[in-house]
Amino acid sequence: MWFNQRIAEILEQDVPIDEDEAPRLPVFALAPDTKTAWMTFHDTITTDNMSRIATLFQLFEHGVGGATGLKAFEGASRIAAWHLHKARCF
Repeated sequence: MWFNQRIAEILEQDVPIDEDEAPRLPVFALAPDTKTAWMTFHDTITTDNMSRIATLFQLFEHGVGGATGLKAFEGASRIAAWHLHKARCF
C-alpha cells in the first residue's frame, strides 16, 4: 500500500516544461562516495542500467533533487549484478 501511495505522489507532480515545450527532467548527480563505488562497479560490468535503477531508487525514496546516494547505488548494483549473472548463465 505504501509503495502504491508513493508512486501516485511521484506521478502527480508537475513536470516543468521548457520554452520548446519539452519536459525539463531533473538531473541527479552522484554523491562523492557513490561516485567512488560507481567507478569500482564500472570496472566489472556496464553501469548504464544500474545508474538508471539507482536514480529511480533515489527518486522514490527522497523525491526530486539532491544527489543519488550510496544506499540507492548499492541496491541498484546488486540488482544489475544479479541480472548480469543470470544473463551469463544463458
